[in-house]
Amino acid sequence: MATITKSVQIRFEEETEQGRFCDALYFTEEQYAKLSDKDIQVAIDERVANWVAVVTAPPMEPEPVSDEELQAQETAKVDALLDQLAAVDTTLLGGNWSEIEPRWSEITDRITAEAQVEPEAALPSTGIDALDTVLRRKE
Repeated sequence: MATITKSVQIRFEEETEQGRFCDALYFTEEQYAKLSDKDIQVAIDERVANWVAVVTAPPMEPEPVSDEELQAQETAKVDALLDQLAAVDTTLLGGNWSEIEPRWSEITDRITAEAQVEPEAALPSTGIDALDTVLRRKE
């Protein structure tokens, strides 16, 4: 059976320099019975002050990232995708290259798009070079 808890809602609106702030405080009947008008006003003032602080805070600037860090991130993405490619079907990669070769361009385009890197940074240009890369990583 569900437990029903009665509560008290105090709605309030406050005009600030940043605009109108509307909110509500919720208390159980027991909590509300222990509160004075001053306690309630302090809680309202705190809510308003917190809202004003949020809307007046300066925008956060992203930390600058060096070209080396960006390249390292892209390389990590490519390495992870190469790992996935190697794990997909090692028998296909190891024994049936003729089945992959016709689709190699499609495969590399998809990996490049998923990694969101320049095509030349994603994988070697030929299927055999890429296969060598994948197989070397398995050693």
